[in-house]
Amino acid sequence: MSDPERFITVSLDKRGVSCTARLLTDRAPITCHAIWDALPLGGDVYHAKYARNEIYTLV
Repeated sequence: MSDPERFITVSLDKRGVSCTARLLTDRAPITCHAIWDALPLGGDVYHAKYARNEIYTLV
């Protein structure tokens, strides 16, 4: 039996924007479970300027 689809909201409070992201549990189950179990998370976010539309955070 596969895991249900899970979604998280990513917000950039200083910019006043947010988006919904789907966790890719079929491709990275260990990472997705670790993130899901650690929620809620908060902290600094960085722009991956060479990857264009990408942000990342250290967890």
